[in-house]
Parts: sequence; C-alpha cells; structure tokens
Amino acid sequence: MRESEWIQFRWKAGKIPSQPVEVPEHFSIGMPEREEVKTAILVTHTSFGLDSEWVHHLKSLKGFLDRRLEEAFDEDPIPCVTLRHGLRIIGTSLLDPAQDADNHLVTGPCVLAEYRSRGLGSLLFKQSLWTLGKLGLKEVRGLTRHRGTAARFIYPKFEGISDPFDFVWPEEP
Repeated sequence: MRESEWIQFRWKAGKIPSQPVEVPEHFSIGMPEREEVKTAILVTHTSFGLDSEWVHHLKSLKGFLDRRLEEAFDEDPIPCVTLRHGLRIIGTSLLDPAQDADNHLVTGPCVLAEYRSRGLGSLLFKQSLWTLGKLGLKEVRGLTRHRGTAARFIYPKFEGISDPFDFVWPEEP
C-alpha cells in the first residue's frame, strides 16, 4: 500500500491553547486590517514559493491559495492571523472557522524565509489554534504534507493526533 502524501492532525478542545501567545519584544500578532490584505497575500505566496518542499505543488497551490485568500479576505472578521516584526508583516496563517472543515489551518503558519528557525512559526501556529478555539471550535484539524516542516516540527505540538489523509487538489473553477 502506498503511503499517503498528506496527513491530518487533530487537536481536541482540551489541547487547544486557552490563552493567546506572548510574543518577543518588537513582534506583534493579531488579525490583519483590510488595507493589509495585499501584503498578507504576498507574504503567504512568498513563504510557499521559497519553500523547497512545496516546489512541485506551486501551480496547484497558487490557484487554490488565490481562491481561498480572496474568499477569506471578503469575510468580517478576516479569518487570518498575522505576525509582525515592527510594522512589517512577516508571517500569516489563513484559517477556516467552519466546524466541519477538513482543514481549519488552511495555509498553516507561513513565515518569511529570513525569519524561520526562530520559533516564530510555532508562535503563529499556537495563536491560530487559540483563535479557532475562541471562535468555538471543539476540534481543530490541520492538513499538511506528511514529511513537511509542519508535520515534523510544528503540528505535533500540543499533542495533536495524526492520521494519513486522502487529499486531491480541488479542480479549477
């Protein structure tokens, strides 16, 4: 049997952080403002585009991301968490607050390359879990590639349970 390329993590309510994250000095975390939408989209695309584990999926990913980002940024409040260094957005995490979603962590934590390996992706991830819990989700689900950074280093935190998941990129409209 072929190993699934995708894995779904699940966090039950008791494992979802009950407090927002504390961020290091000079950083801030929160929801984006309407006028920051283009910047948040650019940071998301740049994060994926410079990540070698997503190279083979960029064509499918771009169309999928563009549709999901457009939909999300039409909502109020915008279901996205942004991480800033000073005034600069350096990380994003697009969320899907629908109770029945297979993937509440639509993009997972996306951090610009020059800010990686500092624990900032974990901060963004924790804040994303907290935000979804605050929105009333009893279980948060996150979908990622099974050997990717999120699957190996970020999603296992907070005692997430993982299982292989059959995922097929949605067809272009």
